[in-house]
Amino acid sequence: FMKFKSYEKSAVTCLLALIVGADGEIHERELALSSLFFAKLGMTTEDLQAGEAMSSAQAFSIISGMASDKRKLVCALLGDVIMVDGDVDAREMAVWRAISSICNFPEMNIGEAHNIVANYFGV
Repeated sequence: FMKFKSYEKSAVTCLLALIVGADGEIHERELALSSLFFAKLGMTTEDLQAGEAMSSAQAFSIISGMASDKRKLVCALLGDVIMVDGDVDAREMAVWRAISSICNFPEMNIGEAHNIVANYFGV
């Protein structure tokens, strides 16, 4: 597994919150998948709290500065959480595209995102 620094994990938390909340509804499956990501990445309560307190601008800056393999995984995590509730919402997709542009993520579609996550985490 890739090792994420504590502040990187917090930035991932911040961006996941932006995606999950984009459609105005937080679905149980989105929370469950996010919790799985948090566990697999070894996030602590402190990482999560710091992510909740972090501004999106700060998260964008941190994520943009990550190595390309980490940015690819973060992009896939965000994309995978969009589809987990069975509804690919246009608002969530718009937020994902905007974050992808700001953070210089590689181009990928939802299916590719899911496959990357499934292969990386074995889920």
